[in-house]
Amino acid sequence: MAKRTRNHILEDKSRQALSSILPEKWVIRDKDKDYGIDCEVEIFNDDGDSTGLVFWVQLKATENSISYHVKNLHFTLDKIIQFQSYQIPVMIIRYSMKEDLLYYNWANDLTSQIRNEEKIKVKFSEEKTLNSLDNDIIIDYLLKFSNIKRGIFSFPISTYIKKNLVNSSLVSSSTVQFFKGIIQKNNNYFKLVRNEADSNLQIIVGNDKTYLSLSDSQFSSVGYDIINLNDKGLEYFTNILLSCYCILLYNSGKSEYAEKIFFENSLIEILQTNHEFLVNFLPHLLLSDKSEEVLDQLDFMFDLEKDNSIQNTSLAILALAKHQNPSRQDILEKFLQKQLKYSKAKNYNLGIAITNYNLAGFHKNIGNTKLSLGYYLEARKFNKEYLKQGYYYFEMAGLLFELKKFNFAAKFYEKAIELKTEYRLSKALLADSYIHQGQYEKGIKLLDEFLTEEYDNNDVQKDEWYLKFFCFNSLILNNYPKFQNREPDKACEELHAKNIDSSLDFDLLYSEAWLENAIRANKIPNMIETFISYIMAALLCKEDPMLWVFATVAGLLEKGEAYLNVYHVIRLAYQYHNEKYIDLMYEYLSAKLPNAIDPIMNIVELYIKNIPKGDFSLRFFEDEKNYFLLN
Repeated sequence: MAKRTRNHILEDKSRQALSSILPEKWVIRDKDKDYGIDCEVEIFNDDGDSTGLVFWVQLKATENSISYHVKNLHFTLDKIIQFQSYQIPVMIIRYSMKEDLLYYNWANDLTSQIRNEEKIKVKFSEEKTLNSLDNDIIIDYLLKFSNIKRGIFSFPISTYIKKNLVNSSLVSSSTVQFFKGIIQKNNNYFKLVRNEADSNLQIIVGNDKTYLSLSDSQFSSVGYDIINLNDKGLEYFTNILLSCYCILLYNSGKSEYAEKIFFENSLIEILQTNHEFLVNFLPHLLLSDKSEEVLDQLDFMFDLEKDNSIQNTSLAILALAKHQNPSRQDILEKFLQKQLKYSKAKNYNLGIAITNYNLAGFHKNIGNTKLSLGYYLEARKFNKEYLKQGYYYFEMAGLLFELKKFNFAAKFYEKAIELKTEYRLSKALLADSYIHQGQYEKGIKLLDEFLTEEYDNNDVQKDEWYLKFFCFNSLILNNYPKFQNREPDKACEELHAKNIDSSLDFDLLYSEAWLENAIRANKIPNMIETFISYIMAALLCKEDPMLWVFATVAGLLEKGEAYLNVYHVIRLAYQYHNEKYIDLMYEYLSAKLPNAIDPIMNIVELYIKNIPKGDFSLRFFEDEKNYFLLN
C-alpha cells in the first residue's frame, strides 16, 4: 500500500502556498525532473493573454522553526551552475511552514558567491518574500532578463553600483567609490543611475572581487587585492573593467560595440599582461575584421614559460576554424605554423607535439581528413605519451572511419576503450565501425550494451543510436543478413538494373537502394517497411534533408512500432539540418498533406525542444601526459 511521507506532505503544502500567493491568471505547471526543477510559472496578463514570460521554480520546504535553518540553504556548486545555465530564470523558494512564508532568491543572483566552494549557501531574508512582493517586480525582472538575452538595450548603458550583500560589512566605501570613479570617467560607455530597477548593468563590489552583471543574464568579474587598487592605478583597473564589460557585450551579441570599446582603448595590452582574458576574448577577436592584426600582436606569447597562453590561442583557433572562409582559415593556420616553427627552432619537443596535435585538430575541423591524420602521426613522434592516451586513438579512429578504413577504425576505437577514454560515445562509434564492416549482428549487440549503459544519461546524444538499433534489429529479425561482405559497386549495378533486393544482397548500406525500397513499400502500402527504409536511406545519406522529411511523415502515419521511434527521427533530423528541415517539412505537408500541417508541425516543434548540444572538447596540456579537459 502506498504511504505518504512527511516530505510529500510538505511538498504539497509548499505548492499550495505558492499557488495561493501568485495571481490567479498565472499558470503553474510541473516540470520534468531531468532539469532539477519542480515547476514552471507562465505569466498571463489581465486579459488572459500569454505575455511570453516564464520562470522556473525550485521549491524547498521546511517545518523547522529555527531561523538559521529556515534562512540558510545549501546547494552543490554544480546544481547552482546548472540553474544558471538555463535560458529561463530559476527562482529558488524556501517555504517555511511554521511562518507560512515563501522566501525567494533568483539563482542568477548567486553568481557573486561562486568561487571555488563545492557548496553554495543560499541566504534568505524577510526583505525578499513572495508574500510581500509586488508581482510587477517579477515581471520587470523577467522583461529585463529577456531584453538583455535578446540584446535589446541602449548605450551608454544604465549602470548601478552596490556592495556585495554576502560580505557587505567588509567592503569599504572607498572601494565602491573607486569603481564609481571609473564609471563616471567613462560616461561615453556608462550612465550611472541611483535605482537598481532602472539599470541594465549592475556592478557588485566585493572585498576582493567585483562582479559585472547584465541583469543576471551574463556575468564577468575582476579580482584584486585592496592594496593594489591604488598601487596599480585607475588606468589599469579602468582597462580591466572595460575588458570585463566587453566580454559581457560579446556574449550578449553586441560584438560591434564590444570591438569598438576594445580597439578604442587598446585593450590588446590587457591580453599581454592578463592571459586569463585570452580564452574569453580570442574566439570573438578572431571573428573580427582585425583578426590578422590581433594574431600579429600576440607574438609576445612565443615564450616557453607562457606556453599555456599559446595553447589558449591555438584552442580558440580550433574552435573557430570550421566556420571561417578560406582566407580567414589561412590566417589562423599561419599562426599555428608560426608556433611550430618557433618550437622547432628551440628543439622544444613537447611544443612540436602539441602544435602538430593542434594542426591535426584544425584540419579535421575544416574537413582535411588526410592532412589531419598526417599531423596526428607527426605529433606522436615528438611525444610518445600520446600512444598511451585513449583520446589519441579516439581521434585517429574517427579520421580512419571518414576515410572508410572501417577495420582500422574499429581497432583504434577498441584501443581507446581499453585505455578508458573519456568519450562516452566510443562504444557506439565502435559498433558503427562493425556495422560498416558488414558485421551487423555484432554491431547491434554492442549498441544494445551502449544504450543500456547510457539510458539515464541525458547529456549524451542517443537518437542516432536508437534508430540504428531499431532498424538493424528489425532487419535481422526479418531474415536480412547478420553478416555481409559488402560489395557496393555490384549493389549499384543491380539497382541500375531495377533489382532492389539484389542490390541490398550485395550491400545493406546502400542508401539509394533503401530509398527505392521505401517508394516500393509505400505503394503496397507497408508503412513499417516504408518507415525503416526511409530511416536507413537517411542514416546512410545524412546530408539529404528530404529523406528525413519522408521518414518523419512515414513514421507519423504508422501508429505502431514506428510511431515510437519517430521521436528520434525528428530530433536527429533537426540536429543535422536545423530550420531547413522544418521549412522543407512545412513545404512538403502543404503540397501533399495540407490537413495534417498543424498536428504534424506541432509534434515536430514539441520534439525538437531541449536537444543536447554536441560536445566540443579542448585539452590543456600541463606536460607530456597530463592535461585538463574542458568540454
